[in-house]
Amino acid sequence: MFLAQAKLYIQGRARNFPDDRTKVHFLISLLKDQAAKWALPLLRQDSPCWQTIRGFAIVWRPRSATPRKGVKPTGRFGRLKQGKSTVAAYTTEFRLLAQDLTWNDSALRDQYLEGLSDEVLDQLATMERPTTLDTLIQRSLQIDDRLEDRRQARGRRHFQFTAPAFPAAPRSQLI
Repeated sequence: MFLAQAKLYIQGRARNFPDDRTKVHFLISLLKDQAAKWALPLLRQDSPCWQTIRGFAIVWRPRSATPRKGVKPTGRFGRLKQGKSTVAAYTTEFRLLAQDLTWNDSALRDQYLEGLSDEVLDQLATMERPTTLDTLIQRSLQIDDRLEDRRQARGRRHFQFTAPAFPAAPRSQLI
């Protein structure tokens, strides 16, 4: 999230950032606390990663890309479950909470699976395991749509009204 916001700021003020080195120095100036402590040794070494935005992004992303093994996510993100809501609603909330994390795709995918309903998980179990979070989300949305279609079809079948068939009256009885 940090990089995305900083890049937007830089793009909006392109005249103030004539080259990549200036952009990287600006990004470093925004770092605080642990992130600043992480950057200081690399800055002193005049690391090549400070030469371009791309280089900075490469060394920045892995900083805390995955949660530590055995550590469960806390707060709303750790408790987020699909429950009786749609996969679309669950996905929206998941993405909102995940945007502030620096987890890698695999960790996010595992956490997303943790929150899905058993009904969707059962359907996913019959397919090849998705290799990206986006693929997992797409499949989950498709499954949820199919399950909802099935629930609606089942409901219509139970409530269909068929008019009783009365024999037609002979013409001679009609006035």
